[in-house]
Amino acid sequence: MSKRFLLGLLAAILLGVGAFLLGMRMAVHPENQKPGKFPEQMAFVRSTDDVVSGGVMFTSPKQSSKPLMIIWVHGWGANFYVPSYVGIGRVLAERGFTTISVNTRMHDIARPRRSFAA
Repeated sequence: MSKRFLLGLLAAILLGVGAFLLGMRMAVHPENQKPGKFPEQMAFVRSTDDVVSGGVMFTSPKQSSKPLMIIWVHGWGANFYVPSYVGIGRVLAERGFTTISVNTRMHDIARPRRSFAA
């Protein structure tokens, strides 16, 4: 490999590590959130086939409430209660949007373990 390529690679690595460390120092950590300013209420619904689903409702203050409610359904690999989604619900409530954040159907149901006879 050429000397120029190695120097460029080293510079890119150092720049990447520096950016990462700076980002870690300056990043807003969602797990360090302050309590919400407005009512937050846990909600559970049981369907006719006996599946329970959970969520949380972030209520906006009546004086600034908008005539629109937001329903936030997370994607794969998350929960309605992860700090970043809680933060989104709180910010939307502060801006006048009542928000419901929910898990997908059967999200918290574990897969049954199969037992095999020996």
